[in-house]
Amino acid sequence: MRFRRWPRVTVFEATPLKRAGLERFQCRQRDKLPLLADLIAETQPSADEEMARRAEYWPKLQQKERDDLAKLWRRARKRLFEYHLPLRNTIRSIWQGCPYPADPVYLLDLLHQADMGNMDPIGGPGFTSSRLLRLSHPTRPASKRRSGRSVTRRSAAVPRPPRLTNSCSAVIWGRGC
Repeated sequence: MRFRRWPRVTVFEATPLKRAGLERFQCRQRDKLPLLADLIAETQPSADEEMARRAEYWPKLQQKERDDLAKLWRRARKRLFEYHLPLRNTIRSIWQGCPYPADPVYLLDLLHQADMGNMDPIGGPGFTSSRLLRLSHPTRPASKRRSGRSVTRRSAAVPRPPRLTNSCSAVIWGRGC
């Protein structure tokens, strides 16, 4: 399974660049309300206090992000293994070769597109909605489908063209501007 490794939890480093950024931020806060600049300056923490606070929460924040990402990967893998083998192999081959980032959110979107029966723009003509419908329909009951509508009502002979959201999408998928 293609995935992007998330960096390990690191300690916070208070660099001069971060201290200068904090000073600019606090200065902008004071400049927004010049009449209250003295009161605002009293409530602002010193650079050392702020760096200590950041050093305390930084590892917790990184670990939470790693845990959230792992939860999404487990959810995506669980959904992938709900499919029967031919469709699962088709989706895995699409995932292995697609240009999307190796992120669980993109894999979940790919699974959602398979549930909806949409044509996959990166899979080429072999991965039309009719092929996904034929693969997904026989063994996957309607209660397992996530689309909220019946997939069998659509005509399998006429696949729906992919929707282009902007001119950038047209260039990415090779359809010109």
